[in-house]
Amino acid sequence: MKTKTLLILFAFVLTSSCIKDYIGKKNKIEITENNYVYEGEIYSLYLTLALEEVEEEIQTLQDIIDNNQGDTQTEEDLAAAQEQQAYLNNELVNVIDLVSRGIVPPRPPCPDRLCLPAELQYIITDRALGDFFFEVFDANGGSLYSADASEARRLRGSGRLANFNEIEPVNYVGEITINVIRNDSQGNEVQYEVAARQE
Repeated sequence: MKTKTLLILFAFVLTSSCIKDYIGKKNKIEITENNYVYEGEIYSLYLTLALEEVEEEIQTLQDIIDNNQGDTQTEEDLAAAQEQQAYLNNELVNVIDLVSRGIVPPRPPCPDRLCLPAELQYIITDRALGDFFFEVFDANGGSLYSADASEARRLRGSGRLANFNEIEPVNYVGEITINVIRNDSQGNEVQYEVAARQE
């Protein structure tokens, strides 16, 4: 009888533990237009700005060559800039558009190039990123919040395309700097920084 009671008690503890684990792994969250940011959106902005710069450089170098004022170094610089342009375009094409796939709702338009919602709770990332580190700083350089791959969880309903990190909303409105370390589409580590607003 004593053994039977112990077995029943053990089975109860095991069952309740499994139920708790199952519920904990559901990761049921609600993504709204005002509580998330997708890192791919920020990376796309960074790539677009970098492309604008490299295209200006290509035009300047091409003008120098067309006016017969260039030399071997000018031609090497032009080839390097064109290679960078191809790389940036390739990276831009490889960013997954989660909105068009219906995984996340579109965020409201921003008066600037990029703004994050003040009630930000979730940072969404592409699962193919591997390691990443995401940090946001206020106007004085103080860290507001951060997220990394070690705490990321799979976003249900994304077809295994996206992960999410949950953060505590921060009571801050104003200029911010977003700093990200991530892997590019070729698996190489990239670090980039983008100025934005939180409102």
